[in-house]
Amino acid sequence: MPFQKGNRVNPGGRPQRKDWADMLRIVGNQKGPDGKRKLRLLAEKVYELALAGDMEAVKEIGNRRDGRPKAEADEVATGQPHAKQSPNAPLASMRSPPPGPLLTFPTIACPPS
Repeated sequence: MPFQKGNRVNPGGRPQRKDWADMLRIVGNQKGPDGKRKLRLLAEKVYELALAGDMEAVKEIGNRRDGRPKAEADEVATGQPHAKQSPNAPLASMRSPPPGPLLTFPTIACPPS
């Protein structure tokens, strides 16, 4: 049977596989040597590193608890650093030039053609 125009055979698309996330969930829920879940042991380790002064661990805790800061999230999403624009930025072109001498260029006479 030929494909009919406008007929979507698989409207949801190919199902997304999340093998890595599934494996992390499985291993994280396993018990460690002291009976605690491995995910809890990992979280405790991140807190230990943060308390020892590891700033990456501090950032990770903050990002997981409070969410990534807006400027950083924008930078990650766009690949461009966040440029904070002044609320007066549209008026910047209307301002007078700074005091001081203006640049002048010598005039060059061109021969008539």
